[in-house]
Amino acid sequence: MATDPSEKTNVADQNPAIVSDLEARLLKYGSEQKPSEWLKAQVDYLGAQSETATPADLDAGPPGTETVMPGS
Repeated sequence: MATDPSEKTNVADQNPAIVSDLEARLLKYGSEQKPSEWLKAQVDYLGAQSETATPADLDAGPPGTETVMPGS
């Protein structure tokens, strides 16, 4: 931080253990959160013809795990 206070240099490749730890923490945190009421009601509110904000093939799960689609 002292040499790059604006954090313009990506140092993730130099710190794989820290990256893995932070990713694991974020995934754990996300798995403990209550599902968004807006996302659950989006189809009813916008209708079936609306588009989602993220691509359908986005996989935000942990690497190496099976993607589980809602309703499956």
